[in-house]
Amino acid sequence: MSRILIVAAALTGLAGRLAGQAPAPQPDRFCFRGQPREACRGFMITEAAYSFRPSRNQLITTAPGGVVLPSLELGAMRNLSDRVAIGGSVGAGLLDDVYLAVKPRLRVWLSPEWAADVSAGYLLKHSYGVSKLTGDVSIMFRDQLGITAQAFVVPVGTYHPAGYLTRDQLTVYLGVRFGSKLGVAGAIGDATAFLAVLGAYIIACGHSGCD
Repeated sequence: MSRILIVAAALTGLAGRLAGQAPAPQPDRFCFRGQPREACRGFMITEAAYSFRPSRNQLITTAPGGVVLPSLELGAMRNLSDRVAIGGSVGAGLLDDVYLAVKPRLRVWLSPEWAADVSAGYLLKHSYGVSKLTGDVSIMFRDQLGITAQAFVVPVGTYHPAGYLTRDQLTVYLGVRFGSKLGVAGAIGDATAFLAVLGAYIIACGHSGCD
């Protein structure tokens, strides 16, 4: 009887060690804030970015787009491994006129808290003369705050003694990007500002008339 108990205890201990060595199951939950695969199988993209174009001498050069570029992104991604996630998003921004874009996206997890995102977009609606292709690169911390560079190919006109010359030029906007709940807050702020400007415009036109 004692031998049976000893063998049973040994088998129990061996089973425990084997169970401890087995890989931990991957979570299936879908997260609101982006995290690596050990925490989430997939996650949302809710981002708001505010970028600035390097200043130009507007007396000699003109190009679409103002100095400030606000933009929004909404989408989803799936972790394929501990380091890589893929997905896509739809985006909107203000580049002279409102643009709309679809963007496949690649994320590389540099650490559990830091990630690098790369996306190439196709503009469905854009300012006159602007290329339909765009792209951006971002470095995010905890999927909440980061820096971003957004690129567009725009027509640039330069005054020259021989005439007015136009050429396509890569224009890069640099700025900050907010994600997760901060991205939602940024989107709400953008919508509030837009409605305030629209309301002021309607009030002004209601009193004095607008062309």
